[in-house]
Amino acid sequence: MKFAAVYNRKFQIKFDRALEATRQICFKRQIKAVFAANAQTKAQI
Repeated sequence: MKFAAVYNRKFQIKFDRALEATRQICFKRQIKAVFAANAQTKAQI
């Protein structure tokens, strides 16, 4: 059981990092989308 616990912990850390990386990428994409929208509205004005 000890081995399983250690393995699960390592998996959890990897999973958390992957989740965090995905979140950061999504966040950056959202910011880019917002900037693009702002640029378009400024161009229209």
